[in-house]
Amino acid sequence: MLRLAYLLTAAASLASANINFTWVQPSCSPTDTYNKCLRGQHCEGTTCYANVEMPAEHNWDHEELEKREYMAAGFRLAPAHAHFRLGKRQGGAVTTDGSCGAQNGGKVCGNWASGSCCSKYGYCGKTNAYCGDGCQNGPCLNAQSTSSKSTSSSSAPTSSSTSSTISAESAVQTDVPTKDGSCGKQFGNTICGSWKDGNCCSEWGYCGKTEAYCGTGCQSGDCLDAQSAYPAESSSTSSASTPSYSPAPPNSAAGASSTSSSSSSVASSSSATQPGNTGVPATQKVTTDGKCGAANGGTVCGNWALGNCCSSYGYCGNTAAHCGDGCQSGNCVNPPAGQSSANTNGAPTTISTSAIGGNTAVVATSSSSSSSSSIASSSSTSSSAASTPSAKVTVDGSCGKQFGNTVCGNWPIGNCCSSYGYCGSGATYCGDGCQSGNCVNPPLSASSSSLSSSQATTMVTSVSQTSSSSTSSTASSTPSPSLQVTKDGSCGAQYGETVCGNWAAGNCCSMYGYCGNGSAHCGDGCQSGNCTGPPHLPAPGPKAAPASSNPGSFKIVGESGVPAMHCGLLPNGKVFFLDKVESFTQLKLPNGDWAYSSEYDPETNTAVPLSYKTNSFCSGGAPLANGRFMSIGGNAPLPWLAPDVGDGFDGIRYLTRSLDKNSSMDGQGWDEPGNKLSSPRWYPSAQTLPDGRVFVASGSLNGLAPENSSNNNPTYEMLDRNGVSSGQYVKMDLLERAQPYYMYPFIHLLNDGNLFIFAAQISQIFSVGSGATTGTVVKEMPELPGDYRTYPNTGGSVMLPLSKANGYAPDILICGGGPYQDVTAPTEPSCGRIKPLDPNPKWEMDAMPDGRVMTEGVLLLDGTVFFVNGAHQGAQGFGVADKPAFTSLLYDPALPVGQRFTTAATSTIARMYHSVSLMLEDGTVLIAGSNPVQQPILEVSADTPFATEFRVERYTPPYLSNGKQNLRPLNVTLSGTSMNPGPAGSSILNVRFGLPSSTVKDLKVALYYNGYVTHSVHMGHRMVYLENTGFAVGKTAQNLIVQAPPSNNITPPGYYILFVIADGVPSVGQQIMIN
Repeated sequence: MLRLAYLLTAAASLASANINFTWVQPSCSPTDTYNKCLRGQHCEGTTCYANVEMPAEHNWDHEELEKREYMAAGFRLAPAHAHFRLGKRQGGAVTTDGSCGAQNGGKVCGNWASGSCCSKYGYCGKTNAYCGDGCQNGPCLNAQSTSSKSTSSSSAPTSSSTSSTISAESAVQTDVPTKDGSCGKQFGNTICGSWKDGNCCSEWGYCGKTEAYCGTGCQSGDCLDAQSAYPAESSSTSSASTPSYSPAPPNSAAGASSTSSSSSSVASSSSATQPGNTGVPATQKVTTDGKCGAANGGTVCGNWALGNCCSSYGYCGNTAAHCGDGCQSGNCVNPPAGQSSANTNGAPTTISTSAIGGNTAVVATSSSSSSSSSIASSSSTSSSAASTPSAKVTVDGSCGKQFGNTVCGNWPIGNCCSSYGYCGSGATYCGDGCQSGNCVNPPLSASSSSLSSSQATTMVTSVSQTSSSSTSSTASSTPSPSLQVTKDGSCGAQYGETVCGNWAAGNCCSMYGYCGNGSAHCGDGCQSGNCTGPPHLPAPGPKAAPASSNPGSFKIVGESGVPAMHCGLLPNGKVFFLDKVESFTQLKLPNGDWAYSSEYDPETNTAVPLSYKTNSFCSGGAPLANGRFMSIGGNAPLPWLAPDVGDGFDGIRYLTRSLDKNSSMDGQGWDEPGNKLSSPRWYPSAQTLPDGRVFVASGSLNGLAPENSSNNNPTYEMLDRNGVSSGQYVKMDLLERAQPYYMYPFIHLLNDGNLFIFAAQISQIFSVGSGATTGTVVKEMPELPGDYRTYPNTGGSVMLPLSKANGYAPDILICGGGPYQDVTAPTEPSCGRIKPLDPNPKWEMDAMPDGRVMTEGVLLLDGTVFFVNGAHQGAQGFGVADKPAFTSLLYDPALPVGQRFTTAATSTIARMYHSVSLMLEDGTVLIAGSNPVQQPILEVSADTPFATEFRVERYTPPYLSNGKQNLRPLNVTLSGTSMNPGPAGSSILNVRFGLPSSTVKDLKVALYYNGYVTHSVHMGHRMVYLENTGFAVGKTAQNLIVQAPPSNNITPPGYYILFVIADGVPSVGQQIMIN
């Protein structure tokens, strides 16, 4: 049973080899279209911060919750992998991925960004969940906080009322300054002090100096508001023993309008409230982690984001499970024993609304505090709705007691406020528990049996702007399905038709599916919320596709010899595989060292080892004009594994082969004469230009965290036609803007000689110019809707076949992608297609039947596109993908939108991270690779669900299936082995062949260019149909005159495969040189 993992020494050094890195989203702006933050993050000022989501109580799983908090707090994007922990063999080491403790090799948190406490579940953080019970190491709390039980004195409903006295531990105060920019109650009550970004602690617990930090909700520092983040509720109390806590924001109707029939109760309530803070008595401890009640030191929920009801189990929320039976404090529907329900809801005393406008029905409510227990006496304190302050109408679809007692007004989804505090029109909203609006059933507290002596509610509706008459509320709306409110800041058609609700960043769902309140969210393309602009067709969701009547087939044919991270088709018809330095491969070099590259023969399905001198880990590359293959960039040396392999960050490697399939060059290793790139590049892309020069762009300087721009290399440089660098590099604005999704950009050569360059969601036409530093931007393209499309969420990109019939006009297709780098990440099902040289280029959107990441688009010889490999969940990186995409897809660009995809054959092999595919000379597609672990592991296990894969498959397309293989053109002979692009007639090739049938109606000749393949990116990939004459319909013997392409803009120099295609069935191809 062979299972290979890290050596102890390898583990420590691989970390220094920059294999692992953690990404934090860089600067953002709330006015950006998608604000550059990820799902699960929000933009404060110029920084993206994580939103910690807590599940509903009935779903509460503490370990899973903590893991979610850990991932959110760490802003995890890159391979800090749960499936592979270096710490398992490094006792006492400092964490590199946020895992720690006995479960993870005894690692300690050190100065991990999320906190130094190692929780009992083995994750680093700084809240009570980490530093409290079970904390394994770090600044653990030695004892849980304690508080005396609250005592209460209930009184009969008389004309006098008193506020309760609670003997609980005072809220924690601290002057400890932040060490990482987090602050406030969410992070141990730290203050910002002299933090570089500013001393205001925002309501979300982060330091800064703009209005987003110092304005509404500011917790400490130079706050602009006289009141702090969460003001005390209005000073109305009733004869009950326990105070209530309203989450109403400052200056809202809910927080400002209230009446009381007893001035003494007002005074006593005010004196018990901590001024300008959380709206709770000064002696009452307010939760900082969502836990509450007797089991958690007598804490109350206060303005906890999920709700102010403390459930019987000690967790804060606003659902029936929290506010219903056993509710300990807050807006309890059923109060705890010994406590009147009168004071558990904390609703404002008087609320009413004027009409919103038009004929829209709006709600007016009134509630008053009174010494009388009768409804009549309660109602009499607010006899005129017109004279009371107006109720606050929702701006985000949230409503009711959970959200400042706002009402729905003319909210487009409906005016019923559900028991959970959201607006809508279905039975879920207007039925049981409906709080306001066209309720079918009265609110939970509206019956006389449950209505307290201090709270009465009168529901009225106004049917016109000028009408003053009031009628009882009746349900007139037809129930409709309820909408889901976002839990992670994603929204819209891309994400299950969710709406933003009261999402912290704003309630507008942008065209790209993210919640915010800037013009880019609420303006053009806004999908829901307080939209100010016209709607826009968003990225479509998955669309079911029929099964192909001829899906093709997969067959396992051999083994690659080395993990197939990179590959290319050589002039001799063989395939090179290129990998990083490993602790094991299937092949050894003559000196006994492991081989990290191989030459695979598709005819014999055998591989021989190839040597190289520098580590090619995550390199780029291109075929050169002189016929050699070039690999560029890479990663650091690992001398304990491969003492003869050096630093590859700026390496350039060449592999030379000839058209002679029996050449003595076969099996010769990579040549590295010492040429270097102008700067280090890990994850670069390359494209051969019409004049033979090579354009190289992007990459990491050192493999370290790309949230720090000093680690990144958002530049381009030029290599001459022999693959020698100019020694100069130039900044690219597009790559800078696309960070951290700037690596391995898609690059396509256009028919005007310029480049189409795409990264993240943005693209442009770029002119290289004639010099090494003369590049200029020609035109910016519109942003592609949907998730990110490049590393670490790479989809597939192809330029569709070029021909004289389409004017050789480029038509580019990009499919798949994802929002962030984690094993839980959803994947993008949509595709965008654009003609960049159109006068007004626009993305035409389509959709695959499912989301995919690491999917590879391979041009097939009949003009269709084959999508293969990848996963339905997760992203690129070690151990961060799941749900392999076993079933391939076919895309026919000639069909209408919505009809182009069919499902094709299904493989039995998971092709995850580090897989490849390319066209062979026989017209089939070779598929290899999948090595989603840091060093080879040959057997799957619970910790390694996807092991290192050496098996090679061949996909036989539909055009060679079901008997069509017998219709191939035969005995193809060429009059030469090269062509010179130019005007018509300047260069021709005579092509002779036979047809097995005289019924052929359509005949094409194609030039096919695989390019350099790695990480789902096919650099330089293209296919061109050539003009030809001489086809004799009805005859089997054929002699064609084939015209060279009109320019090298269409076919940059290098080796291509020439195919003759009869009624969609190709001959066996032959390679020729395009000069």
